[in-house]
Amino acid sequence: MKSIATLLILLSFNTFAARENFELFLDSLEDHVLMRTDHLIDITPKIRLSKMGIFDSRNAEATYSPLTNTIKLKEENLVSLGRGYRIKSFSEYATTAGYNPFIVKAQTIFHELAHADFDVYLEGAKHLEIHHYLTQKIPAWFKKNFRGVNAKTATHELFGYTAGNFIFTINSKMLDTLINHGLYHNQDKCFGEVALRKIATRLELDKKIEFKDTLQIASLENQIIPGFIFINGKSLDIKALPQEFKTALMTYFKEQYSLASNTKELAHKLNSSAYLNRLQNCYKFLNAN
Repeated sequence: MKSIATLLILLSFNTFAARENFELFLDSLEDHVLMRTDHLIDITPKIRLSKMGIFDSRNAEATYSPLTNTIKLKEENLVSLGRGYRIKSFSEYATTAGYNPFIVKAQTIFHELAHADFDVYLEGAKHLEIHHYLTQKIPAWFKKNFRGVNAKTATHELFGYTAGNFIFTINSKMLDTLINHGLYHNQDKCFGEVALRKIATRLELDKKIEFKDTLQIASLENQIIPGFIFINGKSLDIKALPQEFKTALMTYFKEQYSLASNTKELAHKLNSSAYLNRLQNCYKFLNAN
């Protein structure tokens, strides 16, 4: 049980738990990775957010404390909110040079949010299949294969790295898919008409203007489930992780966060998003012929 003293320390470091600390960031994540974050919105009152202090590692972009369910971020990722902070939205990460580091930041932040998801929700969610894997089967595998390594910590990191890799991988495949259709990713513009006509012919967009699965990757598992995890600066080679564990992890993130697990699903999500309007606007000259 967390002591009163611990809670007093939390308050003294401007650490707060509230939905508004995370909501704008999560809205941006939904828009730019085509996922659902309502689950995280539901549990954010149990997750605390704090600015990194002078005693925190200078090399860490973000940290998570299981004792207090606290995520700490560098100040550059935060906006002052009354007595506390909230995480920046996509537009607030924009730079004058035109580069937006949102996805790079989001990959790390979602990794830490996954740790919180594990602690405040999944450990008590005995009705879910993933609970059995995260609390028993996967820790037992780490204990058997990596002597001297804390099995629970290793399981936590596997879960966190999987979460972060989902964000990076989906964004990467979205970028590839949009480019293959003649659209720029984070700019409201498309290729010139000559290039678009060639793409339209190749993808048969004259029949129906919609996103096609141009990548045809049946499963993104190999790019999402990590081959290595890092604990206290030590690298663990986990490429021998059993397939059933990988499947359980992929299934949880796919179902809980509505994340695409292959490029066919990603194309379907694009066709149900605001990106479809952008695609149709780029190819409106087809309807004029």
